[in-house]
Amino acid sequence: MKSIRYAIVLCLVTMMTNYAQIPNASFENWSNGAPVGWVTNNALSNNLVCILQSNDASAGASAAKLAVASFNGIDFGPVLYTDFAVSEKQNSLNGFYKFNPTQEDILSIAVTMSKNGTVIGEGTLELSSATSVYTSLNVNITYGINNIPDTCKIIFVIGSKDNQSAAHLGSYGLFDNLSFNNVTSVNALSLPNNYSLSQNYPNPFNPATIIKYEIPLPSNVKIEIFDLLGKNIETLVNKEQSAGSYKIYFNANKLSSGIYLYKITASNFIQTKKMILIR
Repeated sequence: MKSIRYAIVLCLVTMMTNYAQIPNASFENWSNGAPVGWVTNNALSNNLVCILQSNDASAGASAAKLAVASFNGIDFGPVLYTDFAVSEKQNSLNGFYKFNPTQEDILSIAVTMSKNGTVIGEGTLELSSATSVYTSLNVNITYGINNIPDTCKIIFVIGSKDNQSAAHLGSYGLFDNLSFNNVTSVNALSLPNNYSLSQNYPNPFNPATIIKYEIPLPSNVKIEIFDLLGKNIETLVNKEQSAGSYKIYFNANKLSSGIYLYKITASNFIQTKKMILIR
C-alpha cells in the first residue's frame, strides 16, 4: 500500500479540482469533533461518539473513523454524510478505506446526484470483507437522465447485514482521500418494479437516519413522520416524483427518545413502519 500513498501524493496537484467539489475530501479539517463540511450522528452531550478523527491516514495527517458506539447498553451504528452543490456529472466516487466488521456487519456507501430535488443518478456499494490495510473503493454512479446535477449527497453507514437493527460494538471503518471521476456517458438507470418502503437505517438511531423508498411510476409521493398517538410530526416529502429509488435523510434532533412511525403514500400504495430514536 506504500505505492498507493506515493501515487496519491504525485497526483494531488492534478486532482485539486475534484477534491474541491467534495467538502473536506481528505478529512484533514475538524471542528467540534466532526469533519468540516460533514454531518455526524455524534451526541457529544451524551458521550456518544461514532465518528472520530484518526491519525491512521492513507495520506495526509488524518482520516475519518466510523466506529460503532454503545449508549445505555444499545449499540449505535455510525452515520457520516454530506450534502453539497455540484456543477458536473461524475461517473464514480473513489477513495480509500479500511474495515473491521463484527457479527457480519456491513459498510454501506451511497451517492446520489439530484437536479432540482429529483434524483437523476445514484450509486451504492456494500462492503463486508475485513481489510486492515488501506484499499481503494469505487462507487459507480448510474444516470437515467441526460442532465447536469446541481446537488450531491454522500453517506457512509455501518449497520447490521439486514440494515434493520443496530450494528455491533467492535465494528469500525476508516475513510480517506475521496475524489470524483468525470462522467463520459449516460447509462440507463434501472427502475424499480414495485412500490416499496424500506426499514430505516440505522435503527435505533440518534439523531439522523435514512429512509429509502421506490416508486415504479411517476406518482404524487408523501412521506410523513408520526408519533404513536398519530400526531403528524413532520412531512418530509409531498410532491410529484419520477419513477426511481429515493433516499431521505431524517434528522430528529428536535425530538425526544421514543418510537415513531413513518408512512408513505404514493398513488394507491400506503405503508407504515416503525423507527426508534434513542438520545
